[in-house]
Amino acid sequence: MPNWSACPVCEVVIDGDPWLTMDPLTWHRCGACDLVFKSKEPDGFLTDEHYEEDYFTGGSRQYDKRREHRIGKAQRQLDCGREFTTGDRLLDIGCSLGYALEAGRRLGLEPVGVDLSETARRACIEQGFTAVDGRLDALPFPDQSFDLVLMKHVLEHTPDPKGALHEIKRVCSDQACLIIAVPNLHYFKGRFARLKHRYYNPRHAGREHYVYFSRSALTKILEESGFTVRAHSKALFKKRRARDGLAAIIKEGLWFAVMSAWQALASGLSLRRELFVIAQLRNDP
Repeated sequence: MPNWSACPVCEVVIDGDPWLTMDPLTWHRCGACDLVFKSKEPDGFLTDEHYEEDYFTGGSRQYDKRREHRIGKAQRQLDCGREFTTGDRLLDIGCSLGYALEAGRRLGLEPVGVDLSETARRACIEQGFTAVDGRLDALPFPDQSFDLVLMKHVLEHTPDPKGALHEIKRVCSDQACLIIAVPNLHYFKGRFARLKHRYYNPRHAGREHYVYFSRSALTKILEESGFTVRAHSKALFKKRRARDGLAAIIKEGLWFAVMSAWQALASGLSLRRELFVIAQLRNDP
């Protein structure tokens, strides 16, 4: 039975009682960096087969629905990342059914996807994209291959997020940007009703997730992995868009004002389901 006793962010060994037990899973909380991580699961509890066809069409996920909505959302997220880098080479880690790859194509980027799911790769290839088999700890690309890396709800799927970020850093070009979305540890349902919430339920997200980040924990692991956080939400005034004239400036200004107000309210009331972060590779001497 796999057993993780140390926090995967600050590496402090947690010896106390479990923060939560939902048979057969055990979860611990690190008070030092405000992270919850899975500390125990049975052998063979999660296999690669879990991420095949039923994963994309079953339950509440329905990844095969609302395609245009998902593409539009990915375009807005990629636009945020493009504020900090000029390169066009996009890597979508956990490319799913190709929404972000299509968003990148519409934005004039050069998208490449990687996913451990054969179902996902096949769907992307059928749309004309390059999608290859790969894992977070061994990306099948040369050093400095990409200028923009997208990870939407992927980093929580590994018990070793530091190792994953180290590998991602390897394939990033100088000044590359990393766009990350992960579940928010402090979302009110997971915070106040954790015994009932899907985060930790072994029949739902608890089966496939290993870590739940707070804003401070996510910032800490990124900074320690060689990245500088440039934005903590999608409330970003996009200068690229504003270059199109006065109407574009007004539109971006209104969007920024509304999003800033909503993000502040949602954070204060624990309504943010996910954390969204843009980080840029730091070229340390």
